[in-house]
Amino acid sequence: MELLQIIMIVFVAAGLCGIIAQALNLPLIIAYLATGLIIGPFGLNIIPLDGGSIEGLTALGIAFMLFLVGLELDISKIKNVGIVSFIITFWQILLVTLAGYVGATILGFGVESSLYIGLALSFSSTVVVIKNLSDSNQLASLHGRILVGILLTQDIIAICALILLQDGNTGGMIRSATGLVSSLIIFGASAYIVRRFIISWLFELFAKSTELIFIASIAWALFLTVLSGTLGFSPAIGAFIAGVTLATVPYADEIRGRVRWLRDFFIVLFLSLVGAKLIDNSTQPLLVPVLVFSGIVIIGKIFFTLLLMGISGFRRRTSFMVGVSISQVSEFSLIFIAMLATNGKLDPGISTIILLTTILTMALSSLLITKSNRLYHFFSESLKFFERTGRYWEDYHAIEKKMSDHVILFGAHRVGYPVLEQLTKLEHEMIVVDYDPTVIKKLREQSIPALYGDMGDPELVDHLNLEHAKMVISTTHDYLDTQAILKKSRSNNTKTIVFVTATTIQEALLLYDEGADYVLLPHRLSGEYLADIIANVKEHAPKTTQESLEHRKKQHITELTRLLEKEIPA
Repeated sequence: MELLQIIMIVFVAAGLCGIIAQALNLPLIIAYLATGLIIGPFGLNIIPLDGGSIEGLTALGIAFMLFLVGLELDISKIKNVGIVSFIITFWQILLVTLAGYVGATILGFGVESSLYIGLALSFSSTVVVIKNLSDSNQLASLHGRILVGILLTQDIIAICALILLQDGNTGGMIRSATGLVSSLIIFGASAYIVRRFIISWLFELFAKSTELIFIASIAWALFLTVLSGTLGFSPAIGAFIAGVTLATVPYADEIRGRVRWLRDFFIVLFLSLVGAKLIDNSTQPLLVPVLVFSGIVIIGKIFFTLLLMGISGFRRRTSFMVGVSISQVSEFSLIFIAMLATNGKLDPGISTIILLTTILTMALSSLLITKSNRLYHFFSESLKFFERTGRYWEDYHAIEKKMSDHVILFGAHRVGYPVLEQLTKLEHEMIVVDYDPTVIKKLREQSIPALYGDMGDPELVDHLNLEHAKMVISTTHDYLDTQAILKKSRSNNTKTIVFVTATTIQEALLLYDEGADYVLLPHRLSGEYLADIIANVKEHAPKTTQESLEHRKKQHITELTRLLEKEIPA
């Protein structure tokens, strides 16, 4: 069967499964995995998995997928939670590996195999987590930032594991720690230096053309992928490093926007082929190990995350959201186990077990993520056990004064900052809620009451004295959280004025139906503001118009310079 026919079959089947999944209100990831099960040997067996084309397609899919994963992991976004994310990740990997090792040993696997199984189970899927965070607009939330830090740390550790296991012989199997660190640092540092002084310069030349920026980024990804393979590393490592090095360039958002369709293409392809590689005659005897390992992954990761984050000073909602989000097996684990099986270090049957566990945990965790808010409310009281007493990251009691007739502002960055300035000028008593600790620190230095946390946290909302607020303003874009705040405001005090933000016209109309006094659509307001400027231009003579525009321009430059000095993104 030709490569084009295989791709056609995969996407037609994925589309049909996607329609069914949407009708059943299930995550699309489940549909993609089901696609593989249906078209592979386990189901209709309509695509061959033993040809060079399908292996090449899978390798290309993994490479591009990991490039896009790296592209999403902007280190600057986790600068405030980076250290704590690293500590939590280290202990979480250690504990899950230990749990997996014990579970595998009890099931009768050998010591070495049990260790590999435990390590494979400890990694979480960056693809699943980032996709769910992106789809729900929660990448910038507190738990979203922590997740990015955890995933970045996990991926680095996974890369180290892949480097350790490059060769099949025993001598090459466990390289010295010095050799491992040296190899990784040299390759990563070299890639960064080239990106910093050559690729960035090229991007400056290509800046006027988004197509050239897109081509240059793909070329960089392919170059490091091929170079990584040539140097004896896994090509996946080069692809991932290519993404990470581009994540902080000035045009990173542009690149992400251009390659998003490519990300979705390879996610569909990869997950479908993962499901298709399931072998029918191996499934029944392996049912118990798969269920046991899936339980260790889902229950173990949630439990250990709650425990570790509670010790680190996070409240139970943030900890629960992070734990649920990482409760699956990683795509890196599949590469890791496949490499061990190829080197003869693992029985092929174990590869099938990990593959089945990956499919099951990806599907179940995606379902859990979509229902995470409901699950949290259900288990909220029980989860108090994991909260330590003392100082929290989300310090709900930082404001001791019980406010009344006050303004509550959710989000004091970007859109929220001009609102904050106006409220300050009008001398309104207010509380500001933001998930950026830098913003909170600056506000508290100005003696402005501010809380660190997410609007979606019901415990935080309970400390805002919402029933006595005269105005609630939300500049965040999460529809479900906005809807919850709107309903709570209306149920507590029908006279409270509520301003909220939406990303689409449909969302705005729904929020108006829920009782919002005004819904802000940032992109619409920008267009309306420009339309007013154009209307004013038309009403004046050319000379007057030029003077008016020059005046507006100077005002705008002055304002942007002021915001830049205060480190507030415009």
